Amino acid sequence: MNREDYDVWESHFCKTFPEMGGWLGKQDQETREAWRDALDDVPLADAMEATKLIHRGEGQQPLGPSKYPAAIRASWHDIRETRAAVVKPTTFGRWKDGEETYTCPLCHDTYAPDVVVLQPRAVRQAMAGVPWGEIQTPTGRRGVGTFSVACSCFRGQQHAEKSKREMYVYDPLKMFKVPDGWGLAKEPEGFADWLEQYKVMRTKRLPNYETAFDAFK
Repeated sequence: MNREDYDVWESHFCKTFPEMGGWLGKQDQETREAWRDALDDVPLADAMEATKLIHRGEGQQPLGPSKYPAAIRASWHDIRETRAAVVKPTTFGRWKDGEETYTCPLCHDTYAPDVVVLQPRAVRQAMAGVPWGEIQTPTGRRGVGTFSVACSCFRGQQHAEKSKREMYVYDPLKMFKVPDGWGLAKEPEGFADWLEQYKVMRTKRLPNYETAFDAFK
């Protein structure tokens, strides 16, 4: 990461770990520079992914505030090793004709193979006819929530089986995948059509419909 990338990562890191934002703010410039130097060769995207893993308790956990850079680096090495093990090498590596290629088009071969979908609560409200801008979160505020489920690829299913917490596996019949780069304020393209298909599936009780999903809060 160059200095600009590091600033982007640090801002994201402090929002993910609010207590660390306060801790870093009390440190002198030399300490901040030491953090940047420690992560100098870590790509921004990988630093972001490592941060997510640590936050979820699935990456290398720091032994104290000053050990976060080491934990980020350790998680980064794990990410690289996992990618090397699951992505089959080709003549062009992971790039072909100027475009990045993936083994799985859903999770893009991320270290934690998951897919971001709309919260069931939001889907149920939309199905009941609540306009997109009036959908509410569990706390009663207007807004649409999302959550992560394991990808339906082989690695994703393994991830779900090994996870210490119960994880759903992505199923396009019951879950609406959040488009890349989409903002929560605007109804995503394709959601209305998907919702109509979902309503039909529920009404006819097709074999692929599972009532257990409705119980998820």
